[in-house]
Amino acid sequence: VDQKEYGKQSEEENTWDQHVKELKQRDERRMSDRQEALERERRELEKLDQERRMIEESLKLEMEKELKTSVEEVSDESAQEENPLEKYMRVIQQQREQASANKLSGECSLVDTLPSTDKDERYGFPKL
Repeated sequence: VDQKEYGKQSEEENTWDQHVKELKQRDERRMSDRQEALERERRELEKLDQERRMIEESLKLEMEKELKTSVEEVSDESAQEENPLEKYMRVIQQQREQASANKLSGECSLVDTLPSTDKDERYGFPKL
Protein backbone atom coordinates (compact mmCIF):
# COMPACT_ATOMS: atom_id res chain seq x y z
CA VAL A 1 0.00 0.00 0.00
CA ASP A 2 2.80 2.39 0.87
CA GLN A 3 4.57 1.53 -2.32
CA LYS A 4 1.39 2.19 -4.28
CA GLU A 5 0.89 5.50 -2.54
CA TYR A 6 4.53 6.34 -3.01
CA GLY A 7 4.28 5.58 -6.75
CA LYS A 8 1.11 7.61 -7.02
CA GLN A 9 2.69 10.48 -5.11
CA SER A 10 5.82 10.28 -7.24
CA GLU A 11 3.71 10.29 -10.39
CA GLU A 12 1.79 13.34 -9.14
CA GLU A 13 5.07 15.10 -8.32
CA ASN A 14 6.38 14.29 -11.78
CA THR A 15 3.18 15.61 -13.34
CA TRP A 16 3.39 18.71 -11.17
CA ASP A 17 7.06 19.20 -11.97
CA GLN A 18 6.27 18.78 -15.69
CA HIS A 19 3.45 21.31 -15.37
CA VAL A 20 5.70 23.82 -13.55
CA LYS A 21 8.42 23.28 -16.16
CA GLU A 22 5.93 23.96 -18.99
CA LEU A 23 4.69 27.10 -17.22
CA LYS A 24 8.26 28.34 -16.83
CA GLN A 25 9.01 27.65 -20.49
CA ARG A 26 5.82 29.42 -21.59
CA ASP A 27 6.65 32.36 -19.35
CA GLU A 28 10.22 32.51 -20.71
CA ARG A 29 8.90 32.41 -24.30
CA ARG A 30 6.42 35.18 -23.50
CA MET A 31 9.18 37.28 -21.92
CA SER A 32 11.46 36.63 -24.89
CA ASP A 33 8.68 37.60 -27.33
CA ARG A 34 8.04 40.77 -25.35
CA GLN A 35 11.76 41.61 -25.38
CA GLU A 36 11.90 41.10 -29.14
CA ALA A 37 8.79 43.25 -29.63
CA LEU A 38 10.25 45.97 -27.42
CA GLU A 39 13.52 45.84 -29.33
CA ARG A 40 11.67 46.12 -32.68
CA GLU A 41 9.67 49.05 -31.36
CA ARG A 42 12.84 50.72 -30.05
CA ARG A 43 14.52 50.34 -33.45
CA GLU A 44 11.40 51.70 -35.16
CA LEU A 45 11.32 54.67 -32.79
CA GLU A 46 15.01 55.37 -33.45
CA LYS A 47 14.34 55.23 -37.19
CA LEU A 48 11.35 57.59 -36.88
CA ASP A 49 13.34 59.94 -34.64
CA GLN A 50 16.16 60.03 -37.19
CA GLU A 51 13.64 60.79 -39.97
CA ARG A 52 12.11 63.55 -37.83
CA ARG A 53 15.54 65.11 -37.23
CA MET A 54 16.33 64.97 -40.95
CA ILE A 55 12.99 66.59 -41.81
CA GLU A 56 13.53 69.28 -39.16
CA GLU A 57 17.01 69.99 -40.50
CA SER A 58 15.68 70.12 -44.06
CA LEU A 59 12.89 72.49 -43.03
CA LYS A 60 15.37 74.64 -41.10
CA LEU A 61 17.63 74.91 -44.15
CA GLU A 62 14.66 75.64 -46.41
CA MET A 63 13.36 78.34 -44.06
CA GLU A 64 16.82 79.91 -43.80
CA LYS A 65 17.06 79.89 -47.59
CA GLU A 66 13.62 81.49 -47.95
CA LEU A 67 14.48 84.09 -45.32
CA LYS A 68 17.75 84.90 -47.09
CA THR A 69 15.93 85.16 -50.43
CA SER A 70 13.24 87.35 -48.86
CA VAL A 71 15.86 89.64 -47.28
CA GLU A 72 17.70 89.87 -50.61
CA GLU A 73 14.46 90.71 -52.43
CA VAL A 74 13.61 93.42 -49.91
CA SER A 75 17.10 94.89 -50.10
CA ASP A 76 16.98 94.70 -53.91
CA GLU A 77 13.62 96.47 -53.91
CA SER A 78 14.92 99.20 -51.58
CA ALA A 79 17.99 99.61 -53.74
CA GLN A 80 15.80 99.87 -56.80
CA GLU A 81 13.48 102.39 -55.19
CA GLU A 82 14.24 105.84 -56.41
CA ASN A 83 15.50 108.56 -54.15
CA PRO A 84 12.41 110.71 -53.30
CA LEU A 85 14.20 113.92 -54.36
CA GLU A 86 15.18 112.39 -57.69
CA LYS A 87 11.62 111.18 -58.19
CA TYR A 88 10.25 114.66 -57.39
CA MET A 89 12.72 116.29 -59.78
CA ARG A 90 11.77 113.84 -62.52
CA VAL A 91 8.04 114.57 -62.02
CA ILE A 92 8.72 118.32 -62.22
CA GLN A 93 10.78 117.83 -65.36
CA GLN A 94 8.01 115.76 -66.94
CA GLN A 95 5.46 118.45 -66.05
CA ARG A 96 7.66 121.13 -67.62
CA GLU A 97 8.12 119.06 -70.75
CA GLN A 98 4.36 118.47 -70.91
CA ALA A 99 3.66 122.19 -70.43
CA SER A 100 6.13 123.04 -73.21
CA ALA A 101 4.52 120.50 -75.49
CA ASN A 102 1.07 121.88 -74.68
CA LYS A 103 2.17 125.48 -75.40
CA LEU A 104 3.64 124.40 -78.69
CA SER A 105 0.41 122.68 -79.67
CA GLY A 106 -1.70 125.66 -78.58
CA GLU A 107 -3.21 124.01 -75.54
CA CYS A 108 -2.84 125.41 -72.09
CA SER A 109 -2.97 123.84 -68.70
CA LEU A 110 -5.27 124.77 -65.85
CA VAL A 111 -2.41 126.53 -64.12
CA ASP A 112 -1.90 128.74 -67.13
CA THR A 113 -5.58 129.81 -67.11
CA LEU A 114 -5.86 130.62 -63.40
CA PRO A 115 -5.47 134.29 -62.47
CA SER A 116 -2.38 135.02 -60.42
CA THR A 117 -2.71 136.32 -56.88
CA ASP A 118 -0.58 138.29 -54.49
CA LYS A 119 0.27 135.01 -52.76
CA ASP A 120 2.06 133.87 -55.89
CA GLU A 121 4.43 136.85 -55.69
CA ARG A 122 5.15 136.20 -52.02
CA TYR A 123 6.43 132.77 -52.92
CA GLY A 124 8.58 134.07 -55.73
CA PHE A 125 6.27 133.31 -58.64
CA PRO A 126 5.83 136.19 -61.10
CA LYS A 127 2.36 137.26 -62.18
CA LEU A 128 1.45 135.88 -65.56
